[in-house]
Amino acid sequence: MKEQQISDTSETPSTGDKPFLGHKREGGYTSEFKEYYHDFFNDKFVKEIVYPHREKGYFVDCGATNGVLQSQSLRLEQDGWRGLCIEPCWAFVDDLKKNRPLAQIENSAIVPKNYEGQHSFKEQNAQTLSSVILNSKQMNEETYKVNGSSIISILKKHKAPKVIDFMGIDIEGSFGNDFSIEEEMIKELLNSDYKVEFFSIEHYWPPKLEEIFEDSPYIKLKNPFLDGIWLSDETGLTYTLSPFGHYVCQQFGNEEERDINKLRKIEWESYYVHIDVVKENQKLKKYVHP
Repeated sequence: MKEQQISDTSETPSTGDKPFLGHKREGGYTSEFKEYYHDFFNDKFVKEIVYPHREKGYFVDCGATNGVLQSQSLRLEQDGWRGLCIEPCWAFVDDLKKNRPLAQIENSAIVPKNYEGQHSFKEQNAQTLSSVILNSKQMNEETYKVNGSSIISILKKHKAPKVIDFMGIDIEGSFGNDFSIEEEMIKELLNSDYKVEFFSIEHYWPPKLEEIFEDSPYIKLKNPFLDGIWLSDETGLTYTLSPFGHYVCQQFGNEEERDINKLRKIEWESYYVHIDVVKENQKLKKYVHP
């Protein structure tokens, strides 16, 4: 990624001790009596590090589940932010509407602009892994059909502001080895008149994202609250380590005791911040990804 020049007008603090992740309780984690819901602490990262003094903002939560489970935006909404939740999986849609009455809700699946229209959708037993089907060879796996819209069409439909403070992307779907939906939607955003100031992106191959963001006004950050993601080659399930030493399953949300020797550490959550945000909050330089 192209190196960004940032004029430093304030003293950058030292790294210090690793932040305390908080105590687990029903629905989320607490830190200084404040609740967080996301399993990678993306909401905590946004609230406490990226925008520590922002009382109101606009979010777009792509892959919003039921609005509570692994939510990247609920904590922000509780603090006065407003925004858009996008979730096509039927298993989540009704609860999403009930759980998030203040949010705009979109039930279309995000697809590249050239693929807009009705698409087959596969709902998995691990419902957070459900995905739209774009490859004709997989049509026999269809559970039901959903509408597919590009991210730009969805933003226009809901009259989203041109400046979006935070966009969390946790969606599934690809066209074989040709492209992933995340890659295409990010390209469309970077070539649009929308400006996303901070991205969190779940993606299985971070170097591809680095290629997409190269020569863009974005800087890759490291989430100080995410120690790592662990993959079980035996089951294909992934885990993060809870403050109590248990592994939290990303697909089902339960805590388990796992043998570390049967897991391997991987990286698939990436964070990109617009250089304008770093100029405003120079403490973010401390979290620039090495």
